[in-house]
Amino acid sequence: MRTNSRRRIFAAVAATCALALGATACGSPDPGTDGAAKDVASALEAGGKVTVWAWEPTLKKAAADFEKRHPKVDVELVNAGTGDKQYTALQNAIAAGSGAPDVAQVEYYAVGQFAIGKSLEELSPYGAAAHDQAFTTGPWSAVRYGKGIYALPMDSGPMALFYNKKVFDRHGIAVPTTWDEYVEAARALHKADPKLFITNDTGDAGATTSLIWQAGGRPYKVEGTEIGIDFGDTGTAQYTSTWQKLIDERLLAPVTSWSDEWYKGLSDGSIATLSTGAWMPANFVSGAPAASGDWRVAPSPSGPRAPRRVRRTAAAPSPCRRPRRTRRWPTPSSSTRPREPGPRPASPRAPSPPRGPTWNRRPSWTPRSPTSGAAGQPDPGRRGP
Repeated sequence: MRTNSRRRIFAAVAATCALALGATACGSPDPGTDGAAKDVASALEAGGKVTVWAWEPTLKKAAADFEKRHPKVDVELVNAGTGDKQYTALQNAIAAGSGAPDVAQVEYYAVGQFAIGKSLEELSPYGAAAHDQAFTTGPWSAVRYGKGIYALPMDSGPMALFYNKKVFDRHGIAVPTTWDEYVEAARALHKADPKLFITNDTGDAGATTSLIWQAGGRPYKVEGTEIGIDFGDTGTAQYTSTWQKLIDERLLAPVTSWSDEWYKGLSDGSIATLSTGAWMPANFVSGAPAASGDWRVAPSPSGPRAPRRVRRTAAAPSPCRRPRRTRRWPTPSSSTRPREPGPRPASPRAPSPPRGPTWNRRPSWTPRSPTSGAAGQPDPGRRGP
């Protein structure tokens, strides 16, 4: 059985990695000298091994810095897949009661499904609440469920338009500054070369809700446990009108984001733009090295304001006999940690309305609850960005 000391290490790893990458941090948190902080310090001094599942390339540096600062702690960083691939492996490991990592990168929108299923460790006893002033309201609220804190934000970034300058220059097309210009650019690119698409889409909910927010749409309303959904508002209609043109005219590549085919499209220029979080460059470096020097960034096409695409958090998984699958509401990414098995609520958590437009995509780190035996190793064949 893992001891409380080991659990403190997991929490410390999650906190360190999240804060190291916390682009939304607005100040240095002061954990104080309470019992939780002292316990974490004692656990770090004792040392141990911590297994972390993550696909974010910059976490290698965070893990190395953590080990340098705490030489008795061995952080094993494993890429168990990207997004849904990792979540499937994580749910299977939790259901089996073994093989789950101590800390996992989880997108904000996916935190709820693990927290509802009692699969994450509640981090308040480990001093997580001391960091509440280190993050902006949106990411911080996204890692909370009820009165608990189930992950720590890793970063957040404003959305921007990434475009392949080489492709645009070759065909003499100006970078779009409005969504009408964006549609015209899509037509021009595809006419010049039928293999070129302005962007890709196979039904990405995160991209959709982000662009709806940018257009001023507010389709979700939450009052207590009551959820209202209305896609008839002006902002939503503005987005759907634009996107429907791209769909009807077959101007979108039928490629799923974060897939091998997607990275190939980014590399060869057949996918010419991405409207995504400002944290994207690290993924170009790791996933599309052949396109080095081709990509540039510009403000998002005109809308009420550019949404923030919240990206990752860190959480710790724990064993659960039957992880409950719940609807994934678009919320900022965060980290979560699985916990011991326990009763699950009868209905999923109502989504908290975002504080501002976000594209929630990337995961976070969280420590895992104690289980019997050592954490198993993920399939080395799984790939991430």
